[in-house]
Amino acid sequence: MAVRDYVKDRQIGEAYEALLTGVAIMIPEDPWLFMKDKLLFLIREKPQIQWDMFVDPDKRPKKQFMYGSFQYLLDGEENEQPSPEMYEKVYLYRSKKLFQLCMKGWLLFHERAKSKKQQEMIRNMTATAHFKKTFLSKHLQEWKVLVNSYKSRRKEAIAIISKVNISCVCKRVFGAWHESTVIAVRTSKWFKNREKQGEEGNDQAAWYYPEGEDPISLLPIELSTKIFTSMGLKTALKCTGVCRSWKEIIEHPLMWNRVNFSDLKECLTDNQLTKLFKRCRPFLGHLNLRGCSLLTPQGLSTIGECQNLQDLNLSDVLSLNDQALNSILVGCPGLLYLNLSYCSITDSSLMILSRYCTNLRYLSLAFCNQFTSKGLHYIYVGKGCRKLTYLDLSGCTQLAPEGMRFIGGAFPVLNTIILDDISQLSDEMIVAFVSHCHTLRHVSIRGGSMLSDKAVKALVIQSKKLKVFILENNPVVTDTTLKALGKGCRNLEIINVAGCSKISDYGLKALNPLKSLISLNVADCIRISEAGIRYVIESPSGPCIRELTLTNCCKLTDLTLLRFSQRCKSLTYLNLSYCEHITDAGVELLGQMPSLVHIDLRGCFVTDAGVAALQNNPHLKFISLAECSEVTDSGIEKMITSLKDLQCLDLSECEEISDTCIRELAFHCHLLLSVNLAGCVQITDISSKYLAQGCSQLALLDFSRCSVGDNALKYLRKGAHNLKWLDILGCPKVTRDAVQRLSKKASSIKINYSTDQYPSQNLFDFSTLPVQSLIGRMNF
Repeated sequence: MAVRDYVKDRQIGEAYEALLTGVAIMIPEDPWLFMKDKLLFLIREKPQIQWDMFVDPDKRPKKQFMYGSFQYLLDGEENEQPSPEMYEKVYLYRSKKLFQLCMKGWLLFHERAKSKKQQEMIRNMTATAHFKKTFLSKHLQEWKVLVNSYKSRRKEAIAIISKVNISCVCKRVFGAWHESTVIAVRTSKWFKNREKQGEEGNDQAAWYYPEGEDPISLLPIELSTKIFTSMGLKTALKCTGVCRSWKEIIEHPLMWNRVNFSDLKECLTDNQLTKLFKRCRPFLGHLNLRGCSLLTPQGLSTIGECQNLQDLNLSDVLSLNDQALNSILVGCPGLLYLNLSYCSITDSSLMILSRYCTNLRYLSLAFCNQFTSKGLHYIYVGKGCRKLTYLDLSGCTQLAPEGMRFIGGAFPVLNTIILDDISQLSDEMIVAFVSHCHTLRHVSIRGGSMLSDKAVKALVIQSKKLKVFILENNPVVTDTTLKALGKGCRNLEIINVAGCSKISDYGLKALNPLKSLISLNVADCIRISEAGIRYVIESPSGPCIRELTLTNCCKLTDLTLLRFSQRCKSLTYLNLSYCEHITDAGVELLGQMPSLVHIDLRGCFVTDAGVAALQNNPHLKFISLAECSEVTDSGIEKMITSLKDLQCLDLSECEEISDTCIRELAFHCHLLLSVNLAGCVQITDISSKYLAQGCSQLALLDFSRCSVGDNALKYLRKGAHNLKWLDILGCPKVTRDAVQRLSKKASSIKINYSTDQYPSQNLFDFSTLPVQSLIGRMNF
């Protein structure tokens, strides 16, 4: 009761009400200081307390905020006062109401802000659209002005160009007319002279070009000699009878710096060779006498008079002996290239080489079986051949381990060794050779069936910079060989292991470290599957590979070709012969590889759909579809429509190919050099006519086992002026007279025919040709 009386006497409730009202309405900057000042005022002055006494008169509200003040707390007994639970309940209820009120206020504020933001965005969009429209309208007007200006200028330019074009066309027309008139006048004079002279007159006086004024004679001597050199010696000699200026060009020294007598090997004699050397021995640098069987040792000895000779080819000259070779080498100290393959040289010849050939770089002793290890010892201890970089010992079956050791020690800078067709070549011989030779870059061993992985390991250890490795038809070597190559020879560029049947996918996986591989030949390696090829394609050298030979790899499918198209961007040569699981789907992918130039699909299961897809690659130059029995005229016709650069086409054993296909081939592919139609039984004489008229560059044609007759040879005789080889084996409709007429008209064509069909007759009797007399007519 004392507390209640104290509160009532001191008017604490009224003071509290006045303070709260003053703070709520006046909103002072410091509420605590405001209440402190007012309390001190109440204590000091003790005024009559009114609820609005602390509010300025101009701000006093009309109604009282807190009705009844706190009087209800002072009335009644203490037991009638609210309990703490009731206060707590009231507090919670009031808090909840205040929270709801705050949330409603916050939501209302957020909605208003959102609405304001949307309105602002709409205004911005409207302003942006208006700006763009104004901007585009302004620039559209400027663009219209500019376009109109361009159109007017274009019309003026077109008018000027048309005027100039008409003037140029008139000049060209009148120039062509004048030129044709001059030619017509010359032709008229020529015919008039022929009428005057009669049929037995001298035609040379009325020739179209005066002496020395033909196009070739008017060219610089360097160009004219190159033209006659490209014709071949036989044709060039015949050209000496055309006119005096041509004869002088052919006798010029530049023409005889490089002489190839291999075309005249059956008629060249010692006398003619001696006359040649009298004329051109000071400037003769390259001489090819391959297969010249009529030459004698005395005639060959005269080669020694050509002291400036650098390149000499005496391969297959059976009359060459040690004495003749001695005369040649003594007289030609600057010789760099020497080919003695298929010659009967002995140890004495090698002793001569060791004495005089100090500058020799290239030496071929292929299939020379009469020298022994003793002759190789002469080279080993001699001073000659120390600069030799290339050595060919193919077919030298007499080689022994001791001789191979001499070879390795005799040539300190040797980088290329050819050991093909030596069946008894053993590991011991290779080890003896490589133990003394550490500069090899190129090794070729074809047919060395006795070699094992041991020999390859020894080679790799001593030849870390090897770039070309060829080992064909070896049934002994295994994946260990490829592992050694991949680990020891990181610079390898060409690998050829064709016919090595024990090579498998694991060996190809070992080639992954190679980064410079550009050519891989795994033909007839039947254990290789898609996994092995994938290792190669996905290796660092995959995008660099240019040549792949996968002949008879029967486990390959179209999936392999898909990887080719994705990774092998540099692939130019691809051989898939007899890969039986290759179908049209894979061939379509090959058509999408623009780098591919040469493709061989012999024996694959390919139909017209796959062949037609190859037209997507216009860069193809060589295509082989031999033994693809499902290929018909329709597929070939679609394929060749875009292959303007096609040079070689093999359709042998495609029995569905007919003359219609050949007609389209001759119409589209004018650059064809080789066509193989062997076994195409529907091919007749008319195909020969199409090829002769449309393919003027055709050099090789195979009609064997086709239904062609004499008319085919007649068409070739008239149109195929560049034909070099014709195969007519198994063509019973072709007669002997037709073959003789063709060979007489075009003596340069070599005809392959059946000796059972025709009586034995030498169609190439060079003694009846005028070549011998032509050589004799030259002023040597």
